[in-house]
Amino acid sequence: MKLSNQKIAYQTLNNGLKSQRISHSYLFYGGSSEVKYQYAIALAKAIILNSSTLDVEDSEDALRIEQGKYNDLIYLNGRKATIKKEDIQAIIEQFTLTALERYGQKVYIIDGVEYTSVSGLNSLLKFLEEPSSDVTAILIVDSMDKLLDTIVSRCQLIPFVYAPFEEIYQQYLDAKVEASEAYLLANVLHSFSLHVQNQEEYQLGLLLFKRFLECGFEQLDYFEVITFREILDRNEKEKDLDIKALTWFLDFLILAVKESSHKNNYSLGWYNDICINMNLHDVSRVVLILLETKDLLNKVYDYRLVFDQMIYKLKGVQNGRT
Repeated sequence: MKLSNQKIAYQTLNNGLKSQRISHSYLFYGGSSEVKYQYAIALAKAIILNSSTLDVEDSEDALRIEQGKYNDLIYLNGRKATIKKEDIQAIIEQFTLTALERYGQKVYIIDGVEYTSVSGLNSLLKFLEEPSSDVTAILIVDSMDKLLDTIVSRCQLIPFVYAPFEEIYQQYLDAKVEASEAYLLANVLHSFSLHVQNQEEYQLGLLLFKRFLECGFEQLDYFEVITFREILDRNEKEKDLDIKALTWFLDFLILAVKESSHKNNYSLGWYNDICINMNLHDVSRVVLILLETKDLLNKVYDYRLVFDQMIYKLKGVQNGRT
């Protein structure tokens, strides 16, 4: 796994590994979530496999860690569902026992740690206050102001920054990604990550976005029919996939709506051709509706209802209703 260019984070973590000064807890902040996750997995591999560098050599155990199949690595994602006290307690109970794997080191990664319940954060704080030499915490945060100061003070802070858009966009183009898609990925991810294109949820989200652009805001009812038939009208087991696909779709659409009032300076073909013809009555209101929908997707059980309400509100804007 090739790491994105993060000079400060890379040097800080590598220096600690080389000198064998491993912190019992790290807090990754700033930059894109995708890049922070890449570095969290790289650091977990280095700690578990006793490497002196983040650039760990390929091995069966390294692959298991990347795939989330390593018994002494626990990963929680607060962006998908609120992390509860029970989730933190499960980590504590497992990691107070002897390691299950031969290397003896245990690592837990909490992605979106600010989306942890108050009782969960208190349990996490107590665990951090009693560090063990064979347990390492890697916390990933989007909003530092939502995290307890007492948790922040017990972690080694690792800063991340967004790479310049031009640099990321060019990386996608160099990798033979079509211009419109490269533009979308660079804007939404703020990082270079080709593996995303192979994910089913990404492909479905991009398909939805293209279908929406074909229908436009004038044919919202027709688009809703297409969406339910091709994406949402499936069995309940596909719920997580549907939500991820809709999240990609909303990210793409929010970008397109924001850019609908002006033409950018890139030769993007179909993306530019359609965006400048959106004919929106109230751009700011549409963006707000889309952002609210994205926020609700992971919080409300009936995500189909959330989508239906979004369509209703968008039609209201186009018809002049508030």
